[in-house]
Amino acid sequence: MSNYASASQRITWNGVNLTDGYLGSNLSKAGDLQQMDIDLMGNACVSQLADQSGTYTITLRQGSEALKRIDQIAAGVQLIGDVFSIPFQGVITHEDPVQGNSFVGWNACLVSVGDSDWAATAGERTVSFRISKVINTDDPISVLANIKDFVLK
Repeated sequence: MSNYASASQRITWNGVNLTDGYLGSNLSKAGDLQQMDIDLMGNACVSQLADQSGTYTITLRQGSEALKRIDQIAAGVQLIGDVFSIPFQGVITHEDPVQGNSFVGWNACLVSVGDSDWAATAGERTVSFRISKVINTDDPISVLANIKDFVLK
């Protein structure tokens, strides 16, 4: 029997903790890692596919510190992004220490801050990141410590 604990998960983007107000997340990969083609003679050819990207969405509680940080970054991109160099893309990590179902995302770019809804109770908002390379791992820290061995090949 395996265990799962959503409260043990930790999400960071460029070192900024995005876990406060965490209500759930989803990682959707763009495609397969490799493709195998077999000719009529039974010979296989394996191609490593270049597109190893994905889209990562995080649902956060309205008013959470994580959403406030994301909104500040988005405002910076909107207001001064064309004038100043700000870290609008970088490394995103999702650590799940209980199940080890973690990943590191290289060149993660905030693409949507989500839609807002105001009602009688606190709502939620889903933000999206586009990631150029998704690396599944049970040890994100080791991947980051040895990033050149994993990404810069």
